Amino acid sequence: MPNKVIQTELFIKYLPTDLSRYTYKFIYRDVKVSFWRHKYNMHDLLNNLYDYCGGYECFPDKIIEIFTQYFPNDLHKITNDWFILEREKVAGCGWTKYYRLPWFGDYEHDVADTYYEGLFNAIATILDEKTPHELYGLLAGLVVINNKMNKKMAL
Repeated sequence: MPNKVIQTELFIKYLPTDLSRYTYKFIYRDVKVSFWRHKYNMHDLLNNLYDYCGGYECFPDKIIEIFTQYFPNDLHKITNDWFILEREKVAGCGWTKYYRLPWFGDYEHDVADTYYEGLFNAIATILDEKTPHELYGLLAGLVVINNKMNKKMAL
């Protein structure tokens, strides 16, 4: 089934320039998000974010930060099932809480891969429920990270 938003973008180019610019400013987020969803696999974008963050150590902080900024009402959907909450006493600050991923040993690659596949699928499911207006900022950042990671791998 062809993508309707991308087809709409193709028809806009046949309008007069002023009219097409005026029309496009109302739908550019929908067009871009639709294009990115069509071009990129959400699972691959999240995997590149994981690699970009340095893997196990910084990824939970980045995901929590992203969900706190963009989708605060959905934060509990991933933290309750996929992250471990820990509390730590910091001198001068009292008790602080942070989330971490479970530790998998070097011999548990299949368990770790299954865990990350499930986590990425859960996040992708949450993101698929969102409107293009809600997703635009997040997907723009993920696409930039994806392009940086692809350039780094090509070298």
